[in-house]
Amino acid sequence: MTRGTIWMALLLATSTAWPSDRTAQPLSCVYTDGCGCRVAVPNMRCPANLSTHFFHELAEGSPLKFDLGKREVLAQSTKPWNNHFGYGEGDSWTEDFQFPGGTARVDYSPGRSTCPKDAEDGCEYFDVRARVKISDSAGVRSYEGVGKCGC
Repeated sequence: MTRGTIWMALLLATSTAWPSDRTAQPLSCVYTDGCGCRVAVPNMRCPANLSTHFFHELAEGSPLKFDLGKREVLAQSTKPWNNHFGYGEGDSWTEDFQFPGGTARVDYSPGRSTCPKDAEDGCEYFDVRARVKISDSAGVRSYEGVGKCGC
């Protein structure tokens, strides 16, 4: 490999990681059903029938679903579950989760709108950006993704 090729490979490998964290390992895609927040990491592809790397239902305290390439993980929220979701377009919020041997944190912020309808008609979803930090025995990995919350 040339010096330029090595530099480009290093740049691509670290483009989704936060500077202080280890390089993020590839994620497997997860099946989603129902209303929720779906986040995909742009540099990691999914098969046509799956499009999500991180998912949680539209209910406060719902678990986060993801797969670090070994098996699907269902991380439990640190908030008690209730059938209410108080966030919407333009909001920022943080969700914390725990799973056997690790923790996950998702920091949501507003995403660029992809709604094809005008403001009066509105959409049944809103766009988000997400920064996900996973800590476990393998270390700390961080991912940045985009997605939608809604039905």
